Amino acid sequence: MKRALAAMLLAAAATAGASAQTQPPALVAAAAAYAKITGYKTTAHVYQVKGTDTQNSVYDYTFTKPTSVSMNIVSGANSGATVTWTGGTSVRAGKGMFTKTVDLTDPLVLSLRGMTIVQLSFGSILQHAAETAGTLTASTTTLGGATVNLVNLDVANPQGDNGLTREVLYLSQSTNLPVRVDGFVGATLVQTVSFENTSTT
Repeated sequence: MKRALAAMLLAAAATAGASAQTQPPALVAAAAAYAKITGYKTTAHVYQVKGTDTQNSVYDYTFTKPTSVSMNIVSGANSGATVTWTGGTSVRAGKGMFTKTVDLTDPLVLSLRGMTIVQLSFGSILQHAAETAGTLTASTTTLGGATVNLVNLDVANPQGDNGLTREVLYLSQSTNLPVRVDGFVGATLVQTVSFENTSTT
């Protein structure tokens, strides 16, 4: 996760033009909030659909800057396993003493729609929203009884975004950090990642 993410978003907002789109204030605020923390813990609920297959998973996820992730798989595929990443293109995965090193994109550690342990992080989610080509719009909505900021991305090149045509990022108004991100193919919801019990350091 780039330490300069907040600066990059601010610069993009100031220099929007043919090659850069204006970043919604909520997205800029999210990058600034993320830049101020050294790490966080959260429970991630991931729902994905691909073809006729469906996957529901729950992860206890701990991120420490700059590149340290420990993820316990609470439920879903490979339940009970732990996956750790300390930068680079490989992860350590397994149960208890029985672990092995595999590629970051090994099917053993990928979600149904190909999300990696790194792409699940707040930094990657915010960077993806800022850098993916498309049209960004912002509004507010209610989620779980709380008012949240919403950033909608109409994807310009779905083929380059795992087939997604639209993504919706929900940001807490109290912390400015992600609380949910949805992915659509046309009008069909194919991916929801929601975060609960988030605490920062």
